[in-house]
Amino acid sequence: ILVLMPLISIMENHLLKW
Repeated sequence: ILVLMPLISIMENHLLKW
């Protein structure tokens, strides 16, 4: 579960960049 935290953060960053 903790591993998903950073993954979501990266995904959010990518979405924000878009």
